[in-house]
Amino acid sequence: MKSKLFESLQRCGRAFMLPIAILPVAGLLLGIGSSFTNATTLEAYRLTGVIYEGGVLYTILSIM
Repeated sequence: MKSKLFESLQRCGRAFMLPIAILPVAGLLLGIGSSFTNATTLEAYRLTGVIYEGGVLYTILSIM
């Protein structure tokens, strides 16, 4: 009885570990995407010719 309860709690704990482990990576991608779609950053690093509104890279970075 005790081992079955412990096994079910372990499965539940493992299910919660994956989303928690992904959160830092998601935060980094969100920060990178928002910084490279900011007009001031694009002008500062002279990326307006490469990353422009309506372009493929701009769309991918906004989705990130």
